[in-house]
Amino acid sequence: MTADYRGGATLYASPSVEIETAATSSATPVGAPRVSIVIPVLNEERTIEPLYDGIVEAVDGAGMAAEVIFVDDGSTDGTFDILSRLHDRDDRVRVVSFKRNFGQHPAMHAGIARARGEIVVTMDGDLQNQPSDLPKLVAAIDAGADVASGRRLERRDAFFLRRRRSPRPAWAGRTAGSGGRRPW
Repeated sequence: MTADYRGGATLYASPSVEIETAATSSATPVGAPRVSIVIPVLNEERTIEPLYDGIVEAVDGAGMAAEVIFVDDGSTDGTFDILSRLHDRDDRVRVVSFKRNFGQHPAMHAGIARARGEIVVTMDGDLQNQPSDLPKLVAAIDAGADVASGRRLERRDAFFLRRRRSPRPAWAGRTAGSGGRRPW
């Protein structure tokens, strides 16, 4: 099942999932997963499956009800094909696909706007954020924090990229419909 959205995005969801635009969705729809993991990606065909496998291991190991929203920001490699296959085999995987590259922030916004969970976790698609940290972020929110963030201690980038810190670490926060708390 697909639905087209303004801005050239297409959301893929299983037939059992009701597709809503951000303007019409409730804060936490009935039957929604507790945690939404939003991941913008661009030409990440080599990292998508290891990232997905790590997320599934962390989520299943912690017993979390979660959805994974990948936002393909106009990839020109095989990223979208891989995401389509993941969606076909796992109902928890949702995919938003842009027809062209709009940038990381619009991609992140598209994913957050479609998140149905009470807790939203954002991650990069390049395996710099460890999926095994997901339970720690959610535990911090469960302990009463409005926002939880992680910082990379060790990077796996090429040398010339190591000097610059990530502008956006992984974070988790409550959605606006959960007791009036906002993650921003």
